[in-house]
Amino acid sequence: MSLRIGSGKLKGRKLSTPRGTQRFSSGRTKKALFDFLSPHFDDADVLDLFAGAGGLGIEALSRGARFCLFVDADLQAVAALKKNLSGFFSEDQYEIRKEDFRRALERLAASERRFDLVLADPPYRQDFLDALAELWSRRPVLRADGILALEHSKKQHFDAPENLALLECRRYGDTMISYYRPRE
Repeated sequence: MSLRIGSGKLKGRKLSTPRGTQRFSSGRTKKALFDFLSPHFDDADVLDLFAGAGGLGIEALSRGARFCLFVDADLQAVAALKKNLSGFFSEDQYEIRKEDFRRALERLAASERRFDLVLADPPYRQDFLDALAELWSRRPVLRADGILALEHSKKQHFDAPENLALLECRRYGDTMISYYRPRE
């Protein structure tokens, strides 16, 4: 499958992808996600959780985000991500963490690190959504005006914790994108 940057300074750039069974956001879904979030990229700090080859975070950087932290536990995905970032962004614009999302959220919350945008596209398995909801209830990492954009299957339900308020939920075929803000 070909993965490309859809907009911004790297528009059209093809990204390396790891071999295997990874699922990538469709072009239509990715366009809708970034059109919805477009007012929020300027100088934003972004967390790309379940980063894979980095398609979402790299798109955010291409569209004007200041910084992106990429988190993925898969060695092949991290190798592809490093290849995709090299030569296009300065090292102060990104960080890559090869670790499980649970551990990453625990560490980030403990250090009181907060982000303007969290882009989460976990594997389409209910246990990932359940773990994310449970962790988020104890370890949120969004700024007060931040947005969590969660891509998931329409067959799955994200039982959002009480500290998140649903802004909007949109369906694209079998895919849902749910947007949340911290609840005050």
